Amino acid sequence: MDQADEERRQNLYKVCKSLRTTNPPISRLMYVAKLDTGDHTHAKKNFEKLMKEWIGQYEGKHITGLMLIIANFHWHLLEVDDSAVIFYMLEDLKRQKDEEDSIYANISVLAVTEENPSRIFPEWAARTIPIS
Repeated sequence: MDQADEERRQNLYKVCKSLRTTNPPISRLMYVAKLDTGDHTHAKKNFEKLMKEWIGQYEGKHITGLMLIIANFHWHLLEVDDSAVIFYMLEDLKRQKDEEDSIYANISVLAVTEENPSRIFPEWAARTIPIS
């Protein structure tokens, strides 16, 4: 193989590196929690309060995802472009689990993934799904 062939051939490392610089990798956290109270709006307000704190700490970081509140359960998928936010959220979930007056009866982390190439959601949203 001559020098011209080497220059035309794409190196996998260079391709991945160029993708990473144009699109930073996304970290995801998915968890489910059983609500201890019947007040469904409190879970949403609690997370919105956390997001305001994060905006101050992690300025310029984009947080997206979906929170679904179904009956007494709260399912949440969170996407961020900085894994430090995920670790902060995990610490907050542990703190809430250990609190006496927590709104959650039980919290289970389903998945934490890093290096995801793209987002699933364009923004963060919360929805309550009524069960009849």
